[in-house]
Amino acid sequence: MKKEDAMTTKKITIERFSITSTKPFAEVVSAIAAQVGHPDITQFYSSVHSAADEVEIQRLVDSAVGPID
Repeated sequence: MKKEDAMTTKKITIERFSITSTKPFAEVVSAIAAQVGHPDITQFYSSVHSAADEVEIQRLVDSAVGPID
């Protein structure tokens, strides 16, 4: 494997949650989906690939996922 093909890995923590609602399933899913970032993935990968450092990558990720409340 070439050095430029090597990829670093990072462990992340993921939280799972459950929702109980009297609203229709589609309405709940729609409300959750509206809160999740939907970046242009081709542009996102290109930007991440050309990022100068981890700080720039974090900025790109933050802007892709949207505001955190």
